[in-house]
Amino acid sequence: MRPDHDFDAPFLLALSLAAKRRPAALLEIVAAFDLVSGDIPIAARFAEAFHRLSQFGLVIAQDGGYTLSPYALNIVSGQKKNATHEARILAIKQSLTECRIKKDPVLIHLTLEQLAPAVREHRASKNDAVKHISLKPKLPEGTDQRVVRRKSNQAFAARQRKA
Repeated sequence: MRPDHDFDAPFLLALSLAAKRRPAALLEIVAAFDLVSGDIPIAARFAEAFHRLSQFGLVIAQDGGYTLSPYALNIVSGQKKNATHEARILAIKQSLTECRIKKDPVLIHLTLEQLAPAVREHRASKNDAVKHISLKPKLPEGTDQRVVRRKSNQAFAARQRKA
């Protein structure tokens, strides 16, 4: 198999995260890819990956969403549970180079018109979350902004027992 390993391995890992319980929608796949790789590529890369991986039988359409085939699940699930995303991606890349997959006639053709709204919506929600975090309420002037903490050597107040 000669896929684009730099994109396909994180894509497979993201799809496994997004479609863990049920087939994933496009927006869920884009959000999982952002979690795995830290960036959101253009929609054309997603369309190419869907087409290429479905051509090799690794991605299938099911119940209005997308999920991994049993063979792809075997590749992705053979990882250590405490491994980092980078270590998992490297192991998936190696598994993809070693595997010999027959081409599957069921192809997934996604157009840019289908993928672009999911990418735009995730980018917009990501920017909104950053704005909400950065807008902290300001305290009125003259108030103490420090958090009062108990000293570590102070004992807790003793509770009285009921008689």
